[in-house]
Amino acid sequence: MDEMNLNLGSRWMRKLASKLIVRYIKKHFEVNAELDLDELKISYVDGDVVIKTELELRMDAKESKKILSKLEED
Repeated sequence: MDEMNLNLGSRWMRKLASKLIVRYIKKHFEVNAELDLDELKISYVDGDVVIKTELELRMDAKESKKILSKLEED
C-alpha cells in the first residue's frame, strides 16, 4: 500500500499555494480574485489522490458569471 500525505499547515506555505491558485485563475479565467486558504491536505493512497481544503474565494458578481459561463462551455 503506497501512501503519501502533504499537509500545508504553515502560514507561509498556505500563502504560497494561494498565490499560485490565484495566478492560475487569472490566467485561465481572466478574472481578479482574492483567496484565503485556511487548510490544504493532499493524500495519495494506492494511485488515488484526495484533496481536502477549506478556502474563501472573493470576486465581483460579474467575474463569477464569467467563470460560470466558461465552465459551462467546457
